[in-house]
Amino acid sequence: MSEKGRWNGLPTLIIGASGQSLVVKSIIESINESSGNRVYNILGAIEKSREFQSTITEILPVVTFDDELKAFLEGVYGNCACFISLGSPNLRKNIVSFLTGIQKVVTPNLIHPSVYGSDEAWNGSQGTIIGDRVSLSPLVSIGNYCMVQRNCSIGHQTVISDFCVLNPGVIIGGNVIIESEVLIGSGAIILQNLKIGKGSTVGSGAVVTKDVPPGQTVVGVPAKRVAEAK
Repeated sequence: MSEKGRWNGLPTLIIGASGQSLVVKSIIESINESSGNRVYNILGAIEKSREFQSTITEILPVVTFDDELKAFLEGVYGNCACFISLGSPNLRKNIVSFLTGIQKVVTPNLIHPSVYGSDEAWNGSQGTIIGDRVSLSPLVSIGNYCMVQRNCSIGHQTVISDFCVLNPGVIIGGNVIIESEVLIGSGAIILQNLKIGKGSTVGSGAVVTKDVPPGQTVVGVPAKRVAEAK
């Protein structure tokens, strides 16, 4: 069954009320428009404090993470989809740990209608968000709770593990392995047949020409190690 059919009309919360939440909101609206239905019904955003101010808090009500969220969910009929808009791999992982076990919460994938490539890339995953005009070559595999932002291009047989974040315009060659919790900055290029280790950070605009060990930060052209990520 397709994503649209499976989650038709689902009440929805966006986790995080920063600027990235507007991107997630836009993807949801594009899915609703392309389907001809309201596939997702956005009820609000989740933040750690009601006092958090941003553009989206002027549009949507804010629910806090504490007992207010559980009380909110008690008033929702059936399940509620939660999409994590935060761009930090560690924060995404922490949020998933928080959500685990909360009744009514489901975390489907959120895929923009303009994504080019087979849905086999994210089959079996959950909570992954893929933005507009992303290109996925054959045999790409994307793990759980990743965020692939707009205009990224991912080469054939590349594997992206859980909790990875690819910012806009990232280009990844074929046969690349991206281990879990990796953050890749906007416009970075990773050449083919490389391995990017767990918890690493690739700076914006970097060109990665060799493997990156776990927990390291690389920047520049060609990319060089800056410091071990903490």
